[in-house]
Amino acid sequence: MKVHFYEKLSRDKIQFILLSIVILAISYFTYFHNYNYPQAVFWDENYHIPAAQKYLNRTFFMYDHPPLGPMLVSLGEHLLHSNNFFNQFNDVYYAKDFPTDFSFAGYRFIPTICAWLLPLVFFFITLNLVDNKIIAFLLSSLVLFDNAMIVHFRAAMLDAPLMLFIALSVLFFC
Repeated sequence: MKVHFYEKLSRDKIQFILLSIVILAISYFTYFHNYNYPQAVFWDENYHIPAAQKYLNRTFFMYDHPPLGPMLVSLGEHLLHSNNFFNQFNDVYYAKDFPTDFSFAGYRFIPTICAWLLPLVFFFITLNLVDNKIIAFLLSSLVLFDNAMIVHFRAAMLDAPLMLFIALSVLFFC
């Protein structure tokens, strides 16, 4: 007798999987899609991109923030190699003039990945708290559609990895 895949899954598991996919899809379009735009620096990227370049060049420097955040920003540039050179801000703390052909895609990559995954982790947390998939899905829309989070988490800043790690810690202890 042939058993279909969907017959092995219960209705609750199918609903959980579908809601998780919907959250990831919405999160992709709100956080990750065209994450490298605008092609201009904003907020604190002037500080974090030079720090990331110092990590890429293995240059010793003093910095106000713990090292993991700028290391994650530099990891994206290391993985994507979106710029041919990454030492133009090696001797400054605050970057003022970015070249016209400068690409922010690498520096914004890892923070945006963290932002993309955050609503799903928030869904898991709220699901543990309320034990209702629909309510947890609706509560995750607070993270999915928050304009301030969308703007700041798509940048080469430390906020998105920090929030993801905090959410994973909360999920671990739920």
